[in-house]
Amino acid sequence: MFSALRISCLALLGAFILAVWYSLSTSIDTGLDQRYRQELRSLQVSDTSLNNDLLAARAGLVNHYDDLVRRIATLRQESRQVSKPPAFISGAGRAEIREGVRAYERVLSQEEELIESFKFDHAVLRNSLRFFPGQALALVDRISAHAEGQELAARVSSFYSDVLHYYLFSETSLIEKVESQRVALTTPAYPWLAPDEAKAIDLLTRHARVIMRRKPQVDRSISRLLDLPSAELVRKLSELYARHYDSAERSASRAYLLTWLLALASVLVVAAWIILRLRRSARDLSRASAELEQALASLGIEKEKHKELAELKSRFVSMTSHEFRTPLSVVLSSAELLQEYGGRWPEDKRQTHLLRVQNAAKYMKQMLDEVLLIGRVEAGKLEAHPQPVDLTEFCSDLVDTLRLQFKEHRVVYSADGELSSLLIDQQLIMHILDNLLSNAFKYSGPETTIYFDVTRDAGDIVFSVHDEGIGISEQDQERLFDTFHRGDNVGDAPGTGLGLAVVKRSVDVLQGSISVESTLGEGSTFVVRVPAPSADGQGLRDSA
Repeated sequence: MFSALRISCLALLGAFILAVWYSLSTSIDTGLDQRYRQELRSLQVSDTSLNNDLLAARAGLVNHYDDLVRRIATLRQESRQVSKPPAFISGAGRAEIREGVRAYERVLSQEEELIESFKFDHAVLRNSLRFFPGQALALVDRISAHAEGQELAARVSSFYSDVLHYYLFSETSLIEKVESQRVALTTPAYPWLAPDEAKAIDLLTRHARVIMRRKPQVDRSISRLLDLPSAELVRKLSELYARHYDSAERSASRAYLLTWLLALASVLVVAAWIILRLRRSARDLSRASAELEQALASLGIEKEKHKELAELKSRFVSMTSHEFRTPLSVVLSSAELLQEYGGRWPEDKRQTHLLRVQNAAKYMKQMLDEVLLIGRVEAGKLEAHPQPVDLTEFCSDLVDTLRLQFKEHRVVYSADGELSSLLIDQQLIMHILDNLLSNAFKYSGPETTIYFDVTRDAGDIVFSVHDEGIGISEQDQERLFDTFHRGDNVGDAPGTGLGLAVVKRSVDVLQGSISVESTLGEGSTFVVRVPAPSADGQGLRDSA
């Protein structure tokens, strides 16, 4: 009996040792599990970021493709890491995961090939897009200078407009029209053209042809890249690992259960350790889910930004095409009248039409200057360059110029304080005051009074412009300085919605402030405060 008990004890001891060994061999290393899950999440985030980089490159938000190359290299490195699952996963499970990684790498190779094709096509397309608009506008100006060039200039303008419209909106109905326009332009039917002008037309049509051909190729490359199932394969890898992890976890639980049956006290301790580890894994999984949701939310925000950018581009194209049409019509009509009747008109009538041409050209130049200024501010490339300025003389000249332009209004101008020698950026101040005063005249009825005050306050200059015009609603005041935004009550008054945006950007560059008070139907008051120390050093702000 004793021998039987000893044999039973030895058997239990052996069974316990075997159970402990089996339990140890099937235990889950949570550190390896967490690291592998992190590698899967990194692969998923990088794959999503690749699509974001592609969309950014396609939208022209970046000027190089280094991020795409680096992103592909990162994805290859991360896929190699994911191809090595933790040892506690069964052999069959590891083989299945590696096969899934190989499937993903095959798709990644397809993405790399498509990206190379996209880079080539997009680089060629972007090069032609940089050349095409400026060349087209310059060519229209040169051809319009010919007496016989009005028809050809109109055809080049229509060709230029249709090519850009196709690029922006991909309307297939324009393909045949643009091709017929291109063939017509390349047909040598204009013997009066200079050789360099004919060469410029040929070069313009070549670039147009590149745009028309490369645009759909780039779109197809992007579409094929976005249709590749890389994200789906990464998600399946995560699900595959989770399934095999659950299987490994069940095996470990059985081993721990067997160990508990053989040694109750030991298994209780082990069970507590497992529960603690499982809770930590659950928290990590929850945190990972939250990070993934945050990444998806960020992707949604990026998509909204791309949508807003597309809308901004559309508004810009619509605004420029509308606002340029009127002054161009003025230039064209005056030029035709001068050509037809200029020799018979008296000098004052010819000067009137020449003045109309000059004013239209100045208006277009001002609009382009405002767009360029906003672009430089948004790119962080606009800086203030203060120079000594006699602000009294500067403001007086500006008021005199505006009085001549808006003779039906009254202007009350006052200046208070020492304004003779101040350090300030004259160009930016001109943008601010010209836009504020022009708006005051434009949106005020005849025989009304414009009040323009300039005062010195310590190291600051305070400009105040008050009008008795149509006023600004509270709703419009919230978006008053947004680009291309105009009030609902402006009616048919001409404008681009850039003036106050230029004012706000210029004030920001000067590190100043602007405020507005307005009531509908009663007028508006704009107050601008900018630093402007004296050139002799008096009135400088404390640098602390």
